[in-house]
Amino acid sequence: MNRLNAPIYGILFGQAIGNALGLAAQRMSCDRVATTYPNGVNNYADIL
Repeated sequence: MNRLNAPIYGILFGQAIGNALGLAAQRMSCDRVATTYPNGVNNYADIL
């Protein structure tokens, strides 16, 4: 991986991880997210 590709891969992986973690709270109200995930969604085990 060269110096130009590293940031591009970082953007792609960050987007994929963010989408996966955000899936847990998709279509939930803010109040429901707060009660279901009081400490936030911090890892993949939280969404299973």
